[in-house]
Amino acid sequence: MSKTAKTHTATALVSVTDKEGLTELALALRDAGLAIIASSGTKTFLEEKGVEVREISDYTKSPEILGGRVKTLHPKIHGGILADRDNAEHVRTLEDQATQRRRGRGDEAGQPEPPMSGVGVRPGLRP
Repeated sequence: MSKTAKTHTATALVSVTDKEGLTELALALRDAGLAIIASSGTKTFLEEKGVEVREISDYTKSPEILGGRVKTLHPKIHGGILADRDNAEHVRTLEDQATQRRRGRGDEAGQPEPPMSGVGVRPGLRP
């Protein structure tokens, strides 16, 4: 992320094989104020189009494995996606995890990274 990057309130995870329409989607996400995290191939594609993106392995601190077939299966990703925000225990667990990550970075007073949300885009679905 650049030193002049905006503070984001939410994060979008983007990982696609078919890149058709991806630039327009990423620009819309960015213009809506979302940070974008992507798999390595998607990140490369978007950066070539001038879209600022953070690689998923940088976010999770875990490398892609099995030839890139496993990259998003991580508690930092799925914890936020699967958490029930109306369940106090789930919210507390996410907050505890964010605090542990900040302490691990030596940034105890800093802001937590924006959480993943439970919204996904799947092929064939229309708004």
